[in-house]
Amino acid sequence: MNITWLTINSSYSHSSLALPLIHQAARQVQDCAWTHVSATIKDDVSDICIRIAQNSPDVLCAPAYLFNRDVLLDVLCRMKVLLPDCKVVVGGPECLGQGAAAILRDCDAIDYVCQGDGESGMPPLLDALAHGDSVQTLPQIVTRAAGSVNPPATCFDFPKGIFPCMDEFFDVSRPFVQVETSRGCPNSCIFCTSANSHVRYKSLDDVRAELNMLRSKGVREIRLLDRTFNMPPHRATALLKMFREEFADIHFHIEIHPAFLTDDIRKELLLAKPGQLHLEAGIQTLQRNVLQTIGRCDSPQRALDGLSFLCSIPQLAVHADLLSGCPQQSYDSLLEDLHCLMQVGPAEIQMEVLKVLYGTRLQQDEEQLKIRHSPKPPYDVMCTPTMSLKDIQRSKLLSRMVDVFYNCDALQKAFRLAAVDSAFLAGFLAHIESQGFTMGAAPQLKRRFLWLAEYCKENEKVQDELAASWLKEAFTPGEGPSKGACFVSELPPDAFLLEGDATVATRQGSHIVRYKSFYFIYNRSLAPNKAVAMHKLA
Repeated sequence: MNITWLTINSSYSHSSLALPLIHQAARQVQDCAWTHVSATIKDDVSDICIRIAQNSPDVLCAPAYLFNRDVLLDVLCRMKVLLPDCKVVVGGPECLGQGAAAILRDCDAIDYVCQGDGESGMPPLLDALAHGDSVQTLPQIVTRAAGSVNPPATCFDFPKGIFPCMDEFFDVSRPFVQVETSRGCPNSCIFCTSANSHVRYKSLDDVRAELNMLRSKGVREIRLLDRTFNMPPHRATALLKMFREEFADIHFHIEIHPAFLTDDIRKELLLAKPGQLHLEAGIQTLQRNVLQTIGRCDSPQRALDGLSFLCSIPQLAVHADLLSGCPQQSYDSLLEDLHCLMQVGPAEIQMEVLKVLYGTRLQQDEEQLKIRHSPKPPYDVMCTPTMSLKDIQRSKLLSRMVDVFYNCDALQKAFRLAAVDSAFLAGFLAHIESQGFTMGAAPQLKRRFLWLAEYCKENEKVQDELAASWLKEAFTPGEGPSKGACFVSELPPDAFLLEGDATVATRQGSHIVRYKSFYFIYNRSLAPNKAVAMHKLA
């Protein structure tokens, strides 16, 4: 039996774990030949179909995600016309809960849906298809048969000593790879597909062995898929110590809940190697009533204190998440949350509209909560009793503003200074909107500088920070916020180095610009579009 596995990613930045995991789990199924077709949502669907058809598959399998659903279903419908006898199997997050029935309804090309962990559901299905056996009552498999009732999905436990990276279909050529050290989550967030699910853990010895294998394959960037890395805390502490002591040459991206930082975890994070850890801290909201409604820890101060601790550690990169469109949330409370986060100062703030995903309690309770969301991917909330359609749309524009101003290294310090004023965010958004700011492509950096300088023209601290950043970016001295800056012939002997190379001021081809008590050194042979050093008068 020829099996073709189709992977459609959002980009080629990473490879899916689904194929190597299931290929290993199904290794006992006899007389199967596997091939893999990898594509992205931007690829031409006809080209994808040609690549699949070349394999003459008897079974075509594919994971469905909210980001690839439309492209995937288009490909599957075309393939059923080309190869009507080929059995089509889908699984993945889009097939959880009512998603299985919905995807069967939306795509006549699909024969079977696998719900839950593919490692436990797919091998029996493939074995039945290979031998012509009935699939009607297989666990986790949903069919089109009228009235068929399948047993509930089973929980897959990590088999000891078997790792995705051992599989021939594991791809290490991408910028980063994904790793699971646990699966499931004990938390109760109503918007998450893993809420209250059985948690399974790899042993620490297996984690160590897997990381050693990945390192031997040249992998240096790893994104951990663990839903809440710091639960339980003793395990998180042990893993952090392992990363620091044994895998200092590998960079880890980790999702962490800032409300659950024990003393031991804090001590270990303080010892982290500079640049080794990128932490994604799920704040979501700082409103107690909203936290209670969405099933998260209802202590906003505890979460904020944890985030403040993380942001105080200079060797960590901290990314904080916020949601808009949550039940009981208002646009004004969203502005309050954003203002509060900016005072703490994570390296990045990402704000997204809440999605109503298949298999979540949010989807089950949407009528009770009176939430209206898009029926098509990404299933984003359109309005709630406390946020109108206009509020949600403004929150998207607010998120875009945060992304192109706060998350921009050249502008973040000035933007944070301006945001000390609680009225700044709403006022500045209205100002740049009047200047043509939209959800489209980001305005040029120079234009963003000028917008912020114009709006904050009475704020001397913001103006000075903008001037310094403007000159660091090698924009024309004396223009924009750097009025008063001028070229000078030499660096004063009592000026001390703040950033860069102390010797560059005397090198051939260097130029010096003074702004108030600051001196910026430029040398195009070293950095054509940046200042290479900055000094300040003692």
